[in-house]
Amino acid sequence: MVTQGLFLTPPSFPGFVLIHSLRASAWLTLSIVILFLPILPGCSSSKAVVEETVMDADDESITDAVVAKYIWIDATSSILKSNIGDEINFISSGGKLVYSSVSGDGTAIVFGVENDGRVQLNYVDMVSGGSRSLQAARTPVIFTGAWSPDSKSFAFGYYVPLEGQGRNTIGEGEIKVVSTTDGQVRNIRCSASQAVVAWPEAGTLMVRNNDNMYGVSPTDCSTQVTVDVRKWHHIKPSPDGSKLAYILRDLAYNRDSQKYEPDSMLYVVSTGEIEGTLVVGDRYRPRNIAWSDNSAEIAFDVLERLDSDKRVVFIYQIEEEKRFVLNDPSEQNPSESHPAYFYRSNSLSYVADGERLMIGGGSLMVEQISVGDDAGPWLRLAGWLDRGKTAVIKDAAGNLHAYDMRTKESSLMGAGDVAAPGRRLR
Repeated sequence: MVTQGLFLTPPSFPGFVLIHSLRASAWLTLSIVILFLPILPGCSSSKAVVEETVMDADDESITDAVVAKYIWIDATSSILKSNIGDEINFISSGGKLVYSSVSGDGTAIVFGVENDGRVQLNYVDMVSGGSRSLQAARTPVIFTGAWSPDSKSFAFGYYVPLEGQGRNTIGEGEIKVVSTTDGQVRNIRCSASQAVVAWPEAGTLMVRNNDNMYGVSPTDCSTQVTVDVRKWHHIKPSPDGSKLAYILRDLAYNRDSQKYEPDSMLYVVSTGEIEGTLVVGDRYRPRNIAWSDNSAEIAFDVLERLDSDKRVVFIYQIEEEKRFVLNDPSEQNPSESHPAYFYRSNSLSYVADGERLMIGGGSLMVEQISVGDDAGPWLRLAGWLDRGKTAVIKDAAGNLHAYDMRTKESSLMGAGDVAAPGRRLR
């Protein structure tokens, strides 16, 4: 099931965040030694050095006109700004950012703002600066969405969570498609589905309800394929929509206790198919799935040992079907959880139990971030600006700070949030 974590502002987790680079960069190259440990069955025991980047500075698919802009959201307004803080266009009223999705080519953003019991969904062309309202809905409401492979259309669903059954239980709603070419918004009349999962190919949109996921036509919602997903939880689509990662929850018979007990296993499957690849089983309690931007790997956290609550972050490479631990587990290392990749960046962050925000700054090194008078507790990484050269840091009071990765200096942006080509919450 598509959960809140895919399209709502992630919560602030206590702990510090470590940013690991995973590709070579024109301005900053980090060399990370990744130890292949036999913690999980099937893991390699050899060592490898991986050199990767924070942001591909030569990516021509994002023009300077796009990366030099971001959307600033505060209590009163949502404004398109330049990276130096100049106001470009007023978009809508402000509030709390609850949904954000960036097109595959990085030239458009759809974002939702909650204010006074209402969520407003907006579309912004990051090249021209033009914007328009797509949908308004009273709370409680959950928005989901996916971009077409050519980034020329955006499908979004919104539904009311069923009362008393949790925010992830799908109630009444609709699915619509907006064309970025002419701005037309169409209700495609999906009578059986209310949530959008992924858009893997031009003629197939993946949608769902509580029981089934359907591959449908993006024009009239005619069904092409049906998948029973009643046991699928925390479904996370890859950025290109071609794959899904999910936790399969079932009951397994325990011969010792002679009882059926919950069993959770992490799978990766091609979108629209039923049989997937098992990544890790229940005994290690996999949680918190995150996709890399190129859809080539996932990160997740597992128990370090069966007799401990301490967790470690693992990486699973889809095509190679290999998994490896990010950091060497040891008595001295903190518990690691909630990994996250950042859009158009193969930098990987995670939460550790030291209550400090850390960002990788060189070969086998990390640096503690300090913004203003705040030395670190409860800081979190809120996004990237300027091709990953600037980290946006949120402090405990809700203030954002722009941290320059080159000069190591920060400047106060104010109380609010950002939606930018350097951030995707879907």
